[in-house]
Amino acid sequence: DQHGGLAQVTSRLHGRDDDRHRAVAGHVAVVEAEGRADDACRQVVVHRERVGVDGRRVAGGVPPCVQGDLAQHLAAGAVQEALKVTNAAEELDPQNAGVLALKAAVLLRLRDDGGAVRTANRALQIDPGNTDATVILAAEQFKQSDFDGALKTLASITDARQNDLGILLLKVNIFNRKGDLAQVESLLRQLIALHPDQPGFRGELIKFYVAHKRPQDAEKADEQKQRLEHT
Repeated sequence: DQHGGLAQVTSRLHGRDDDRHRAVAGHVAVVEAEGRADDACRQVVVHRERVGVDGRRVAGGVPPCVQGDLAQHLAAGAVQEALKVTNAAEELDPQNAGVLALKAAVLLRLRDDGGAVRTANRALQIDPGNTDATVILAAEQFKQSDFDGALKTLASITDARQNDLGILLLKVNIFNRKGDLAQVESLLRQLIALHPDQPGFRGELIKFYVAHKRPQDAEKADEQKQRLEHT
């Protein structure tokens, strides 16, 4: 539950003598009663980051309500609004590598490549193992046609994350631009194996075979696709 623990936090706020805690608790209770749980979540996030539920600052990951806002704006194509969300989250917690990585991704969508790289590097200074920030840097290298550099950057990501969808898709694009057709085919097959319920990857493999004049392989892949769609 993305708002899990909200009632407990509100209760703890009510139990404090500090007027700031009581005021926030009251506001959270009102917006939650009105069914605006996301607003309640934001109030708790803001309050926790500013004064701390237990009188000390609480450091955390990217709040679910921030993630929800960001996803909603990006799905609607409102990238500037998404940037406002990440800016506000960064203001609350400027040392949150997850927030900075999200902001870098938004800046990349806005074609602010320099800002995206600077923000991703800030995230990596805080958390050298941040996968999302690393992918941003690799994506920028890909845009600059530095294909080997992008692959080297992706290789620095831990093995546990190498099968992440975003990483595999970026690798497909890189190897396609390099003309390494064997790697493209291998990665598409890997995507199919990892995501058997996603027919789009089988469709991409069929297009790959057609584009490279392999009609028999295309026909076989299409038969498999049709068979799976009717099971």
